[in-house]
Amino acid sequence: MTFKEQLEKDLDNIFFNPLEFGEWHTINGEKKLIVVDNDMLAKLVLGKTERDDGILSDKILIFVREDDLDFEPVSEMLIEYDGNQHEITDVLTDFGGYTIILGANQG
Repeated sequence: MTFKEQLEKDLDNIFFNPLEFGEWHTINGEKKLIVVDNDMLAKLVLGKTERDDGILSDKILIFVREDDLDFEPVSEMLIEYDGNQHEITDVLTDFGGYTIILGANQG
């Protein structure tokens, strides 16, 4: 087995496994198996930012498989996450999936 094959197997069997790290959430009204990693977000010093008006805005970091989305996420795109509108602030594509940082709830 190649490294890439082993990595893909681990992503399915461990990382996105709902008995391990995977969690069911809705994205644009569709139930998706994702990984929420706000600990990583805190390490990146993105967890809470202060806007000019002094109000703190929360962000959420999620991992989702590329094959599980029917669109390509890009910065500034609005998506519905668990029934609330969020703006995508950052996206990274790697290992067949997306690392997406969602900005504060838009309403």
